[in-house]
Amino acid sequence: MRVGGRPVPDSVHHGDCRMASGHTQALTREQALQVLTDGQTRACEICCAGPDLGILD
Repeated sequence: MRVGGRPVPDSVHHGDCRMASGHTQALTREQALQVLTDGQTRACEICCAGPDLGILD
């Protein structure tokens, strides 16, 4: 997703996920969990990042 022409984080992926764009930033497990609980960011359904982090929908 882009806002004002700049990329905005909208999902968390595994590092090798084919759906991750070129605008990625590595996160620690704790950072990924924090981002996923903010209500604005989702876990990728393709690489199953959520369940692997212990987050089930």
